[in-house]
Amino acid sequence: MDIRPEQLSGHLQQDWKPIYVVTGQEPLLIEEALDQIRARARELGFTERRILHADAQFDWSELVAANQAMSLFSDRQIIEVQLERKPDKAGQVALAEYAASPHPDNLLLISGAVLDNSSRKAKWFRTLSQPAGVITAWPVGRQQLPGWLTQRARLLGLQLEPEAVELLAERTDGNLLAARQELQKLSLLFDQAPITTEQVLDAVVDNARFSVFDLVDALHAGDLARSQRILDSLQSEGVEPLVIQWTLTREARTLMALQGRLRAGESPANACQALRIFRQRQILAQQAANRVRPARWQGILALLQRTDSAVKGSEPLSPWLLLGQIVWRWAG
Repeated sequence: MDIRPEQLSGHLQQDWKPIYVVTGQEPLLIEEALDQIRARARELGFTERRILHADAQFDWSELVAANQAMSLFSDRQIIEVQLERKPDKAGQVALAEYAASPHPDNLLLISGAVLDNSSRKAKWFRTLSQPAGVITAWPVGRQQLPGWLTQRARLLGLQLEPEAVELLAERTDGNLLAARQELQKLSLLFDQAPITTEQVLDAVVDNARFSVFDLVDALHAGDLARSQRILDSLQSEGVEPLVIQWTLTREARTLMALQGRLRAGESPANACQALRIFRQRQILAQQAANRVRPARWQGILALLQRTDSAVKGSEPLSPWLLLGQIVWRWAG
């Protein structure tokens, strides 16, 4: 059973699963989901907690032993399996066997990074997920962030002016932990409503944090101002320009291929699947393929090649200047 993070609280009050799987790419949402499940488990009498770190050397027979062991002090326990990597064959067998007959006095709580599509479609995961609640915590995108902030502010009894929400979103973009901390700080500083833009300016520091993939998403969306801001942030954080050049070259070639498939009449879903475009980025990729003309891609690829040469010292211009030109052509 798939459960969205925002649905988890309501689910836990109405239902209970013997297994929960919490994965994703947003650490704050993962930790909050785990805390909610642990808290509800304690209410239901699961007072003992056993943690198993499933690294490359982990012996999966420990899960079997933990499932069969009875505590001297409690008859209900939480067995946490913290995945550091995708389970190997022994792990897949152990998890599938556990799911086939879960112990009624145990809660199996599995956490880790997001599982790829091939893992989620595999027989072992389908068996595991049948009796389980599966929570996947994806990053909150820039467009969704104001709504997320407004909801979190409401839970704290805060009301922010719309412009204040937008400013807070800009200053905490890509950093949900900082967003939560700033909202908590605002709740301590201001008890009147609504909180204004000026108050946010005075109280909130710029905590925006970006990755190269945030730059890709902004470029695909055609958001020139945000793309340039992310590029400036990556430069100030010391990200190697060659890493950005390599990522953008791969994305440009993928979008050119997508553009060709779409023009040949292939359906967007089939084209994206054939090119292995991640599901969460398919809509943005299609937007970019429809917006940027084929001739412009050739110019972008030429600038990317010059960026590679600049990093290696055979091009006089700065690689960051060239990357700025790429951003302008791609998102402009």
